[in-house]
Amino acid sequence: MADPAAGAAEEQDPVQLAELVAALSLAADQAAGVTLEHGLRTCLLATRLAGRAGLGPADRREVYYVALLRSIGFSELELVRHSRGSH
Repeated sequence: MADPAAGAAEEQDPVQLAELVAALSLAADQAAGVTLEHGLRTCLLATRLAGRAGLGPADRREVYYVALLRSIGFSELELVRHSRGSH
């Protein structure tokens, strides 16, 4: 017999990876003290440039994630530097 709770979970929309990474980028911006949505704006610019360069949908998607993840990683690095007192 199937678990009814499992069926209900399958019917709900899962959090999309893109939304999760974007939310992490916003949190990282706030934690690092940079302008809010800096990572998202950088991502938008990178994605637009990728489109103008003729990259296909899969490559543009990769650019999207790399730009956001870079933003998150950069913020983490800046937080570590700031906490150690070096700028």
